[in-house]
Amino acid sequence: MAWGSNYFGQLGDSTNANHNSPVAVTGGLNLGSASATTLLSPISLAFAMQNMATSSAAQTLTLTNMDTVALSISRIAANGDYTRTTTCGSTLAAATSCSIDVTFTPTAVGTRNGSVGILSNGVLLNATTLSGTGVGAVVTLDASSLSFAAQNLGSISAAQTVTLFNTGGDALSLASIVATGDYTVTNDCDTGLGVGGFCTLSIRFSPTTTGSRPGTVVLTDNALNSPQTIMTGGIGRAARCR
Repeated sequence: MAWGSNYFGQLGDSTNANHNSPVAVTGGLNLGSASATTLLSPISLAFAMQNMATSSAAQTLTLTNMDTVALSISRIAANGDYTRTTTCGSTLAAATSCSIDVTFTPTAVGTRNGSVGILSNGVLLNATTLSGTGVGAVVTLDASSLSFAAQNLGSISAAQTVTLFNTGGDALSLASIVATGDYTVTNDCDTGLGVGGFCTLSIRFSPTTTGSRPGTVVLTDNALNSPQTIMTGGIGRAARCR
């Protein structure tokens, strides 16, 4: 087992050495008798969804030495997209506790797992698993389907509009907005939207044959919920003779 991405004291040894390389844990990972006299609680921490490149509020772990002698702490290591600060020193007196504050800063979208481990003389005494979700751009549409009135063959309907919102925590980058079937789409979205931004899609129906004419408008982008699909429907009819 190893922990990496720990720089300038993140491993808890109070030094200023570069700890960016993974630290191998040697001497066996004994979670039996060695951990019987220490307690790290809780055993897991779950963080709420967090915008990329921003830091969560800290959650606290408590390390308790239940032994009658002092505990030697050689490492308190955090890995993944997690960092920690602590009141724990290199020793923890008998029958006392110290705290470890853990912060989540996602570097990518989706599930981000990690752990915090307590090491004493090369032995992993206790570990807490960490989980969180990095959030990026999220597309929200004010309509997921459009229904057009019957339209004469060869004619073009009035536009129906759908508003696109970026309700996520990162900028939205649009790759394509494509209509299928007897439908066309225009938009004022440019190449993307900032956080909280919105734009409008204008969709028109021009039937090429009579009867039911289903179609779609498909958006492809960097949002977590990409691609997004708007279902379209209308009826083509023959032009009436006057």
